[in-house]
Amino acid sequence: MTRLQKISITLLLFAVTHAVTAQNISTALSNRIDSFLQNEISQTATTGLAAAVVQNGEVVYKKTFGMANLEWDAPVQSNTVFQTASVTKLITSTLLLQWVHQGKIKLTDPIHRYLKDAPANWSKIEIRHLLSHQSGLPWPASIGGFIGVKATSAAKAPTREQIYRDIRDSALTFEPGTRESYMNGDHFILQMIIENIAQKSFPQVVKEELLLPFGMTDGGYDAEFREFPLQLMKTIPHKAQLYTKGNPTPYILKNFYNPNSYTSAGLYLSLNDFIRWASVLDSLAGNNKSMVDSLYQPMPVGGFTQFGWVKEQVYNQSSFGHSGGPGLSHVIRIPATNTTIIVLSNYADLLPYMAYGIAGILQHKTDIKEKTATDKTFSRGLEKKL
Repeated sequence: MTRLQKISITLLLFAVTHAVTAQNISTALSNRIDSFLQNEISQTATTGLAAAVVQNGEVVYKKTFGMANLEWDAPVQSNTVFQTASVTKLITSTLLLQWVHQGKIKLTDPIHRYLKDAPANWSKIEIRHLLSHQSGLPWPASIGGFIGVKATSAAKAPTREQIYRDIRDSALTFEPGTRESYMNGDHFILQMIIENIAQKSFPQVVKEELLLPFGMTDGGYDAEFREFPLQLMKTIPHKAQLYTKGNPTPYILKNFYNPNSYTSAGLYLSLNDFIRWASVLDSLAGNNKSMVDSLYQPMPVGGFTQFGWVKEQVYNQSSFGHSGGPGLSHVIRIPATNTTIIVLSNYADLLPYMAYGIAGILQHKTDIKEKTATDKTFSRGLEKKL
């Protein structure tokens, strides 16, 4: 890609993000989505929620519900920023989509090209294996995993060097490319590679090369720092408080995403941010279909694509996306209709399913699959702690 082409794409992205128009779906469909979401919010005791549908670059549905902050009695608005958790991976994927088409990196590049001190048994691991969780790298407890060699300390977050050592000194869990296993160790190594190439921190890279060009100006990373007895973080305007089930009212939930693994989780974004992102992808799909279609190319094994999107069948249509939290955010794209469905929440006990229900409504399905209470939320058992 020439420098002129890069500039043209950047200008295109900026133009699109400032020209998103609203063209509502039918009143009947909009009312069905409203009714569906309000019913689910009531059944699950969800604190606050925001949802949108973008089709061909246009916002056809956009609503907010409930409270962003109970202490301040602040309602959810379209610029309220939510913790997106693992949906952050879609933003990382979009950044790498640009890098691949700019020639900065190849999906088939061996990671040894960027990590000179990587052990010999990593020689078959490629960039696409990291994105699709097919590297065989472990997910150390030091960044929230469950098979790590060392438990994380509540007093002090592990450093990049400590986490890298934990992963590097552990055996691969399987031969790269032969299996799929969801491990955030993949994205820790991916972040190291991105930062080595850019010679900048990942939050700086994603802000300069994606968030600002796409017009996603509400969110960002809070860069949380922990070292007992201190806990520091940067302020992010209009941030939704995170809640979990309490007795008799919801508890505030504090969680931690290690800044050394920000490619996998930790990004705060608003409904407006996601709408701009989806609109840019829709515009690119119209101008460079093969570029966006490459997001959906499958790997030889497993359900992830080579760019790390999860493929699923939703009411007989192929959808691609990710959830995070488990249910703090849920974003799916349906290429057949150029539709993106976005559901964001600040209730940490919610499971991701509402985007699927909206997809069914948009397809005029009358048999939206009803879930049991245990399918909609899970219990952390914290309501008895205080």
